[in-house]
Amino acid sequence: MSALITKDDFLASNFSHVRLLNLITGNVTAKHDASSFSSSSSSSFSSSSSSSSSSSSSSASLSPAALLSDPDPFMANGFLEALDTSLEQLDRIEQELSSELAVEEEEYGSAVEVLKRRVQEVCKELDDLSADLECLEERVGSTVRESNPIIEEINELHQQKQHVLDARGMLSFFFALNCGKEATLSDLPATDLQHAALILKKLRQLAEDLHHENTKRGKKGVEKFCEDLERKLVNEFVLGIDTGDVAKSKKTALALHQFNGAKNLPAIFIQRLNLFREGDDGSVSSIQDLRSSLDHTLDTCRREVAVLCRVFPNPPPVIALLWTRVMEQHVHRMLYDFLDLGSPYYSGHASIDRLRLWLQRFDAAQVAVANFAHALSELSQPCPVQVEQMVETVLSEHMDEYVDREMRWLAQKYRSDLQELNNPDAQFDVEYIMRVSELGISFVHSSTESIARCTRLHSGKKLPAAMYAIFGALQRYLIDQLVGGLMDRAVKGFPPEADTAGLAGNLRHMAHTAKGMATGSGTVSDVGAVQRMREVVLPLYFDALQHVNQIVVLFERHFHHTMLPNLAESERDRHKVIVEKKSALTTLEERVNSSLGRALRVVSSCGQVLLEHHKQKGDYVVTESTMDVMMCPTAAVSACVDFYRDVAMSIRRSLDGKNLAILQQELADGLFQTMMAHIKQQHISLGLGGMRLMCDVMLVVEVQSDVFGDNGKKSSRLNILKDVANIFIVAPDTLETLVPDSHLADLPREEVMALIDKREDTKQRLFSLSSLASFLDRQ
Repeated sequence: MSALITKDDFLASNFSHVRLLNLITGNVTAKHDASSFSSSSSSSFSSSSSSSSSSSSSSASLSPAALLSDPDPFMANGFLEALDTSLEQLDRIEQELSSELAVEEEEYGSAVEVLKRRVQEVCKELDDLSADLECLEERVGSTVRESNPIIEEINELHQQKQHVLDARGMLSFFFALNCGKEATLSDLPATDLQHAALILKKLRQLAEDLHHENTKRGKKGVEKFCEDLERKLVNEFVLGIDTGDVAKSKKTALALHQFNGAKNLPAIFIQRLNLFREGDDGSVSSIQDLRSSLDHTLDTCRREVAVLCRVFPNPPPVIALLWTRVMEQHVHRMLYDFLDLGSPYYSGHASIDRLRLWLQRFDAAQVAVANFAHALSELSQPCPVQVEQMVETVLSEHMDEYVDREMRWLAQKYRSDLQELNNPDAQFDVEYIMRVSELGISFVHSSTESIARCTRLHSGKKLPAAMYAIFGALQRYLIDQLVGGLMDRAVKGFPPEADTAGLAGNLRHMAHTAKGMATGSGTVSDVGAVQRMREVVLPLYFDALQHVNQIVVLFERHFHHTMLPNLAESERDRHKVIVEKKSALTTLEERVNSSLGRALRVVSSCGQVLLEHHKQKGDYVVTESTMDVMMCPTAAVSACVDFYRDVAMSIRRSLDGKNLAILQQELADGLFQTMMAHIKQQHISLGLGGMRLMCDVMLVVEVQSDVFGDNGKKSSRLNILKDVANIFIVAPDTLETLVPDSHLADLPREEVMALIDKREDTKQRLFSLSSLASFLDRQ
């Protein structure tokens, strides 16, 4: 027996197999672990060891070392037996658990059945209770319906009884007063002041129907007693307001409302408010002060309205009266202080700055009061109080003066600005023109400011009349006086225009006057006057013309973008201002065109003076000894062309667009006419003289191309000058083809024949002018 493996040795050496067994069996529960396995294994091992001892009695004794060296030292049969035993034990455990689960399920099913039966019992009890309640409710409703007539009869009887008691008390009270007895409120069958007021109201109505001679004392007593009661109620109301006892004031207000409608009570309430009892907090000298005062007033109104709604049974009339007093008394005083209407500084001839300050303040005040009125309207909700009408009433006093002040400010400002320009000692120069342009912009800005202010302050039918007045002032002072005055000053530097032939003499006169010399001395040449026209008078004139154009464009933009949109609702006024604007601009355009014509005549006269001053007797009489000058322009034409070039450059610096093109065309035509007049006065030798004339013509062509441009009409005039020069170059036999085939055909026939008559061969009878005339007639 000593050779066998004991149970402890087996368990110690095979514990890992126990873990393997647990893994195989799934480690069913924590309580069936290796310990329970060891107990079962020990019992099975005992039985197996006894059987194995009998079966192995014949085998030799085995030591532990022998067992370890054996190929199967762990006895697989024992393991299998232990595994079988464990599986059997697991089956038993499963059976036990299944039986326990079946028992628990059976108990749970029994409990659920019991609970269902109990729930059904409770539901039935609730249904029975609900039916009982419905029955009880029906019985109560039936009882109430049956008792309502009884209750109404009881109330009616109580009221009749109270009426009888009141009538008895009133008669007793009246008889006592009629008998001259002393009576107090306690003698009335009244429970409180409200009830007493109601009884006295009825008693006074009854007394008014009594006309017997014996009831006069009683009627007087009733009237006196009613007056005393009303006075007492008012005193109680005022005491409640002053002490802040809202409940007391509300009670007395209700009593007075039932007694006589409380007609005077809202005025008494408003008069007792701190808003109208407190003194002046200080002068309202700025818009910030005005806004602060209005905000303070709004806060006070908000508090008083809350009290008012609690005191009076019908708040809307009281709120309307409160707003009227606030606007007409409180806000009106603030506006009076803010606008300073009582100051003598604003009466009579007020200064321009003060007038503008008043207008700006009135504009700001109107906005502030309008915002205040909007806040009052929101505060009045849901009471329909027309606060906007109150605002118009408050502002109407000042609104009547607004347009007059607006027009006075514009007129005084315009006249003041024009006064410095109308100074006879004012020098007409570039600074003067720039000042006029600045004033034009200032005039338009002032008009824009007035229009913006007027659209905020005026509305409806009054706005078109105000717009028309503002437009009339701007048109009168800007277009008629400022721009018209600038044009008058611009042409003042031109020589007097008695007639065109006398311009050259007038230029000489102005040159003498500008130099401070006696006229007629002959020491100053005509060129000095022309030079002054070139350097001073004409550049200033064209510069002024440019600024006039800019001011007119600004006026047009202001008219269409600012003025007309505010006249959209009045077609009559809109048409009226459009017609007047068009008339004013037409008049100005006529003045400008007249001055332009005068300027162009001055330019032409200056060109004639230069040609007359610089011309030489033999300019176009070229001989073989003077052929070196044949290809050089004459001094006279060079001086004239230089003058025209300077004038054209002045025009280009001052004008642009269509105005520039028209004036350049007129200037080019003037140069053409001046050259034609100059050619007609010259003696031109045939051939070489004509070539030198062509040099002058090419100089004119160069100037016109560089300065005036090259449109169709100018090119035609230039070609005419070229063909005129060709008259004095070509041979006589080519004249018959030159005239009809060239631009000379654009000239009058008499003028062409006069030019041909200046040819030397015509004068020497080497060429028949009559035959050419006959030929031209046939053409």
